[in-house]
Amino acid sequence: MSMAVFGFYYAATPAAGATMLSRIHYGFALLGVLAMAPGIAIVATGGAESGIQVIDLSDPTNPTGVASAIDGANGFDQLGLAWGVDTFVIGDKTYAIVVAKVNHVTNDFTAAGIQVIDLSDPANPTAVASRNEGDPGFEDFAKAIAVDTFIISDKTYAIVPIMNDDGLRVIDLSDPANPT
Repeated sequence: MSMAVFGFYYAATPAAGATMLSRIHYGFALLGVLAMAPGIAIVATGGAESGIQVIDLSDPTNPTGVASAIDGANGFDQLGLAWGVDTFVIGDKTYAIVVAKVNHVTNDFTAAGIQVIDLSDPANPTAVASRNEGDPGFEDFAKAIAVDTFIISDKTYAIVPIMNDDGLRVIDLSDPANPT
């Protein structure tokens, strides 16, 4: 579940918004670096080894790293300075979408992109698709700052705020291998 959902709840329920838990959720929402799926957390790591970490939370008292993926390896080409992550489910598969601030192909810090990852086997995250700044439908994607997923009817979408043009992009994720 995205931290943005908690933001709406806290805004609508001021008493809940005054709790320490709400401040923690708000911090993660601002950072956009954590997404939850049943039993796992996905953390975007935007440092020297940009990528994701998959953490098993089946025993909350003993969180355990089970997998990672880094930019430029094993088909992952849009995890450079990974900045935001969210999860979504289509059919019986769990996916993550990650927004990145660096285009791995061009090593351009003004470009960005998205990476779609199959997390159905949390120990083996698999790159499914990516889109780069300038791909059709992904023009002016520089400085993407977060991502959140939502469903309308039977379609899954991602919404990505773009800092460069004070705008946002909506991405259709209904076919995870072909985000548009």
